[in-house]
Amino acid sequence: MISDQIANEKVKGPKATGWYSQLLKQNDSQDLFKAFRRKVGKGAGGKRWKDMSDEEIANDADFHKIMAPILTHASNSGKLGSTLRRDPRLAKVAYEKDIGSYGKLDKDGKPQMPSAQDAIIKAVREARDHIKDWEPESLEDPEVLMACLAQFDRDRWLQINRQIKNGQNTALKSMDKVFADFKQKNKTKLSGKSDKAIWDGEFREFIKTNYGGDKYFVAVPEPRMQTTGWRTPVPETPGAVIMGGSPPGTTAEEEKREEKTKPLKSGGKTKEEKEHEPKK
Repeated sequence: MISDQIANEKVKGPKATGWYSQLLKQNDSQDLFKAFRRKVGKGAGGKRWKDMSDEEIANDADFHKIMAPILTHASNSGKLGSTLRRDPRLAKVAYEKDIGSYGKLDKDGKPQMPSAQDAIIKAVREARDHIKDWEPESLEDPEVLMACLAQFDRDRWLQINRQIKNGQNTALKSMDKVFADFKQKNKTKLSGKSDKAIWDGEFREFIKTNYGGDKYFVAVPEPRMQTTGWRTPVPETPGAVIMGGSPPGTTAEEEKREEKTKPLKSGGKTKEEKEHEPKK
């Protein structure tokens, strides 16, 4: 498989960049992470990859070492931006390895991108038509998800549930998780406050301050968002199943949401995409 050839460094240089670009455009970016978990032998850590999560792989120094030449060739051919917009998780590699406009330093060695988080925000902010090439696992990355909360307006959230297989359910489950994690990390300060108050207050301000916007918070009350199943986070309540309740992300809830969501026609674009098309 192409992904295994890349992960095991059997293909290098411009050819590897071309192959990786092919993976992205075929909606197969997740195959790369699966291939790293299949890695064997001594190269770049060998069998240690087997039990690693996607997030751990994306943050791994050996993963960065293998992927850096691929992204460097993409940068040299003017395709780094479009490559990272198709899988923003790889922006971490570009930052750590000082690649193109996503690197720590610019070509003159001066400070450029403040952090890997900022590199991800840039890739997410600029992703428009590229969203159709995303795999749902990208939305499981906390940094990508929180950047989306900040940067994606209504039309791009509607793109997620129209153009990414299981994208809406994945995004909502990830949203539940990052919100729950935020509450846990700040439980002393947030003690006694309702989820709604935290969502509208401290969490919204956290996203706005650290990720550059609050577009999901603005969009989610809109009727079109509501009718297609978008909602505010619902952290799982202990004992919900025992008491007969349905925790978020259950099959029944997913099926109900899917009934409301109609896919775009082949080649169809949202209103926002049309607005950003180059003028002829």
